Amino acid sequence: MKDCTKVLWLAVLTLIVFACKRESCNDPVPSLVYKSFTYNPGDSVGVLEFEFKDCDGDIGLSEQDINPPFDTGSDYYYNVLIDVYYMLADSSFEKYEYASDFGLNARVPILNDGPKKALEGVIVKSILPGDFPFRDTIYFEMRLIDRALNTSKPAQSDIIYLNQ
Repeated sequence: MKDCTKVLWLAVLTLIVFACKRESCNDPVPSLVYKSFTYNPGDSVGVLEFEFKDCDGDIGLSEQDINPPFDTGSDYYYNVLIDVYYMLADSSFEKYEYASDFGLNARVPILNDGPKKALEGVIVKSILPGDFPFRDTIYFEMRLIDRALNTSKPAQSDIIYLNQ
């Protein structure tokens, strides 16, 4: 009976050791996952949230990051790129083209102020009533760019019905 108890404890200890194995994080490209969109027709259209992970921790731009490749005319001036797609009459979706290059894009500030270490968090974007002119069926697509210019795969929100 003592041998069975020892074997059982050894099995439990082995499971604990392997279950607690730390997940390795080697990919320099940030990742994004859609979290939520909270519709608030009062003050703002809503709040968009995406979870991110960056293994090398080089997310963010400072206000002084205005020289190439982060200058205002560059594709990398914004490190959060957000597109909105709206439903057409035939139920297909089309990307909304903003009159300016700004659109819903944003600059996330530097998040890791010391030695580089993996970062995880949530990017929260408030969507204002003037950010797009329609109030029907939409979805968002977001990309995150780190300081090394690695771009995440696009993360897509659920389809959002604004008139319900």
